[in-house]
Amino acid sequence: MLNEKQVAEFDARGFLLAEGLLDAADLSPLMREYEGVLDGLCADLAAEGMLARDYAELPFAERFLTVCRETKRTFAQRFNFVLPRADIRADSPIWLGSAVFRALTHPRILDAVERFIGPEIAVSPVGNVRIKPPERLIARESGDRARGIVGATPWHQDNGVVTEDADNTEMITVWFPLTDAPVEAGCLQVLPGSHREGMVCHCPDSAGELGIPKKLLPPEKPVPLPMKPGDVLFLHRRLLHASLPNTGETIRWSFDLRYIPVGSPSGREAFPCFTARSRSHPETETRAPEEWRRLWLDARARLATHGTPPPSGWNRWNSDAAMCA
Repeated sequence: MLNEKQVAEFDARGFLLAEGLLDAADLSPLMREYEGVLDGLCADLAAEGMLARDYAELPFAERFLTVCRETKRTFAQRFNFVLPRADIRADSPIWLGSAVFRALTHPRILDAVERFIGPEIAVSPVGNVRIKPPERLIARESGDRARGIVGATPWHQDNGVVTEDADNTEMITVWFPLTDAPVEAGCLQVLPGSHREGMVCHCPDSAGELGIPKKLLPPEKPVPLPMKPGDVLFLHRRLLHASLPNTGETIRWSFDLRYIPVGSPSGREAFPCFTARSRSHPETETRAPEEWRRLWLDARARLATHGTPPPSGWNRWNSDAAMCA
């Protein structure tokens, strides 16, 4: 559990870096599971002639970078545990492995989240796994850079990238790396205290990615937050933050998760939430990976049939706004 001093620090600064909250035993199942995801991807690409071979002998990071070099793509959606926000098909890739579910429902993470939003905790459908190669390996024409999933993420507020029905939802972001995340690998950077200034206008770029225009950013110098595996970062929903570009030699691999009080709007209502902890009604908790997996597969089937909201339906911002000119 976090102590009162840590909670007060979060309230004052809009973020809290809890060093060593997780340990190797917590992270290694995730890493092993994703080695299997990469196995499947490499086998498919080799069979299709997009890779010279499957490179099974290489460690995860080197193998992933080899895929990037040979194909000029990162295949980000093959690794993600949420659906894409557009063009959902019946076979749209999504990874719904047991280790991911156990990370989402990890007791130490939930204990910390409970200090911020209370004991009725739902896992929001907003989140990502990000395996970011060095920026120079990202093909500009692929669109990956614009999405911010594998490239530098623009300045934003997490409350700003969901719909306005969630403006009063006490959403908290939980971010942790599986690899070292020093400054040169593209760690997060924050503007302490900016969560107290309310919502800032976000502007969509040509690919629909939202970011806060430079002219609207406070004059204070951003604070980079280098982290190590096991460290966990908690972010207020209105804290201004971004990531630096990965200028290093290897990947920066991280998870960012969102938690909200049970029954609160998620700001992405087409996608499923689930109850991870309920002190008042524990029988409502989703406790098995199979239950969670079925929620997403049912959503994929429904959205593939009936269609996802148009891009403008996912947020309240418009590129024609005066602040975006």
